[in-house]
Amino acid sequence: MEIIIEGKEIFSPDDFYKQLSKQVPELGEYFGNNLDALWDYIDIFDGKTIIWKDFLMSEKNIGSYVYKIINIYKARNEKLKQIKNGKINIILL
Repeated sequence: MEIIIEGKEIFSPDDFYKQLSKQVPELGEYFGNNLDALWDYIDIFDGKTIIWKDFLMSEKNIGSYVYKIINIYKARNEKLKQIKNGKINIILL
């Protein structure tokens, strides 16, 4: 499964989480729209690919928060090193 993040539509961290929630219904209505919630639900993304279009526009709008998001996925990948096909792929465009 591919999850497409439209970076040109991200002006706040909430915009990122709204896009994510629309494409990943498993996050549900109780997803907290913050980094802690993203970590709590991180296993939902195992084996998926996240394509973040216009990443530099997101970085311009929300600054270093984009790297905090990416680091959550990187930390999960570190935990999954031993599992084939469990890796979360992140493509920044």
